Amino acid sequence: MSKVCGGLPALDHEYDHMIAVCGGCAERKMTTSPFARKSGSEVKTRHPLQGVHTDLMGPMKPKSKGGALYVLTFIDDYRRFVYVYLLISKAQVLDRFREFKALAETQTGYKVKCLRSENGGEYTSKRFNQFCALSGIVHQTSAPYSPQQNGLAERMNRTLAEMARSMMHYMEVDRQWWGEAVMTAAHIVNRIPNSARRDKTPVGVLTGEQTSLEYLRVFGSSGYVHLDKSKRTKWDTKTRRCIFLGYTENSKAYRVWDVED
Repeated sequence: MSKVCGGLPALDHEYDHMIAVCGGCAERKMTTSPFARKSGSEVKTRHPLQGVHTDLMGPMKPKSKGGALYVLTFIDDYRRFVYVYLLISKAQVLDRFREFKALAETQTGYKVKCLRSENGGEYTSKRFNQFCALSGIVHQTSAPYSPQQNGLAERMNRTLAEMARSMMHYMEVDRQWWGEAVMTAAHIVNRIPNSARRDKTPVGVLTGEQTSLEYLRVFGSSGYVHLDKSKRTKWDTKTRRCIFLGYTENSKAYRVWDVED
């Protein structure tokens, strides 16, 4: 792990036997027997976006703070990089797929070749199939009631949900923030090694650089944010107490909730 990611404290293996099981993880990650890892129709990908897996998770209860009910994911098979979108309704799936396609193709320099999804109506509509056909994308769907045929996406969604539940449980964060917890989980997953690529992180596949984790913070932890002079008077305090809720993808800023507002 230390060879792939930087910013982690060194562990003394002499004390491995003293490391306790995380209660939050044990309570929130128990599952039934896993699906098979491979299906006969899967082909080993050799470059980004050659194969993309997608799945829709939801509806969630309660709604997220922003009103979302669903989590839509797209996973690049080659990099194992996951793109996450929070949706208010299933009707947004095609629009988010268009958005994902434009972003991923521009950032990687490759085209989406094949999309594998479940057999839900949001993926089999005439508009969705027409968009794939006009874009030259081969669209593969799983058989009805056979989620294991879309195993990689199913496992990724399960991982994100487990991580989000554990983070919220550990810091006793209100359930309305599940959307932020899922986005934070995806941010972390994209920056740590996985079973498919132990030599590089998903973000490191394109950059070729070691991924630093020094900036990571505990989801739901308390902190103070400095207020700019334009946001306060002479006698106001210079900080406001906030709760950490994740990371922004387009800047080095953190996402926080102002508990004093």
